[in-house]
Amino acid sequence: MGIGPSTCAYRKDCSFYKKTRDIAAIMLLKQIYCGGDLLECEILKRSLHARSIPDNLLPDGTIETTEEGE
Repeated sequence: MGIGPSTCAYRKDCSFYKKTRDIAAIMLLKQIYCGGDLLECEILKRSLHARSIPDNLLPDGTIETTEEGE
């Protein structure tokens, strides 16, 4: 595994991939999951199995929370 030359084909429909915030954690997750360990991405797994995908689901399977006031 590891980061490789692959790029996720689901990225055009992925709410996580479309995030434009330049937050280091989001940028790192994009690098790891969207351009590397594709089969480890919970969003892609759910997509491939036609399961629901919450807009705030992160590729590692956790739910993104926003702090009040953002």
